[in-house]
Amino acid sequence: MPNHVAYVYSTASSDNRYTNWVKGGGDLPVRGDSVLIKGGANVIGKNLVTPRGVCTPVTAEELKILESNKTFARHKSRGFVSVEKVRTKAEKVAANMQAKDASAQKTASDFTKAPTTSDSKPQ
Repeated sequence: MPNHVAYVYSTASSDNRYTNWVKGGGDLPVRGDSVLIKGGANVIGKNLVTPRGVCTPVTAEELKILESNKTFARHKSRGFVSVEKVRTKAEKVAANMQAKDASAQKTASDFTKAPTTSDSKPQ
């Protein structure tokens, strides 16, 4: 049984596999170590529940892999993932994180505002 040393909280709608790439033969990148962080925030489940955040327990080795991954660092700096040493309710941690990513399901509140892109201009 793995010994979890940290918990990664995510407000991403889909799972993310953070992969570190290494040089292979002919200087082609080859998949190295990777860690899967669960998503599912802002996605309605089979019980009609829409979680604000999701928790993935990680081992010390997995945490080391994540800390060396540039994409994980970018997601962390933008508030989509958070690393905590103590397990807490995901909803509580997610309250202080980025609310949702671009792949989150649309809700009624997403349609109350007028579009702000240049695509909405009449031609």
